[in-house]
Amino acid sequence: MRLPDQFRQYVARNDGVFIRAGALANGLSARQFRTGAAHGEWVPYRGLWILAATPPTWRTVVRSALLRAGPDARLTGDTALSLYGLELRTGAVAISVPAGTSRKVSGAVLLRDHDREEGARLVEGFAAMSRTRSVVDALRLGSDQHGRRVLDEVLRRGWISAGELRHWCERLRACRGLASLHARASDAECGAWVESERVLHSILTKAGLRGWSFNQEIRAASGRLLGIGDCVNLALKIVIEVDGWAWHTSADRFQRDRDRQNALVEAGWTVLRFTWLDVSTRPDYVATAIRRAMARAA
Repeated sequence: MRLPDQFRQYVARNDGVFIRAGALANGLSARQFRTGAAHGEWVPYRGLWILAATPPTWRTVVRSALLRAGPDARLTGDTALSLYGLELRTGAVAISVPAGTSRKVSGAVLLRDHDREEGARLVEGFAAMSRTRSVVDALRLGSDQHGRRVLDEVLRRGWISAGELRHWCERLRACRGLASLHARASDAECGAWVESERVLHSILTKAGLRGWSFNQEIRAASGRLLGIGDCVNLALKIVIEVDGWAWHTSADRFQRDRDRQNALVEAGWTVLRFTWLDVSTRPDYVATAIRRAMARAA
């Protein structure tokens, strides 16, 4: 059957997934729709229709959920962040819809918020909330462990700040997941970028070890930047590096870390390195090692 170009373009924009009303509004007649369905050119798919030649993918799953959620639906949370470049293609599709929307979508989590004033973005062909709002919604919806992992990555990428998180806590005071958002804002405010550093912050505090700052610039006597230390005591010239469970590691990053460590030692700094297992399972060992290094430097 010869299909109208307008319909083909409509289906292509929607990853092969479409609704009957959309097909009829884009050049397909009711008779053509019935004929195509009868001949198997398109088949039922997650409450909608999909071209028989289209292989189901993550995009088709997301597209079908978004279409079923209604014309004002926008992707958010982990789903939108996957489109923005942070690989989180797991779990239910996260969708923002206007407050009062009664529709339910299987396989999707709907956030029914009054605060949706910002316009939708078109990201990889999908209507989505802004990147900042998508981060906020991901932190609201996720478990503590998942939320901290997301927070680690977005702080490292500079996608949001502790101040912005506090702003959103106030802005979304009556909304779902506020307790989780407050917890992640508190995590961010301690100044440590990653979960392993936050655990180290707790160890230092409990052990009464003072004079430390996180993500601190370290400069040579000439003023040249030697690097940014995970945890630094400028007065004693000690830097603590924590090899946490960062999501993205590479040979280049590994080499840069070693070059920076060598430069610090040459400049007279003491460098302590701990692993995630050290700070998470051996806090007494970590505190003792730091206290000894401080005593030697003093």
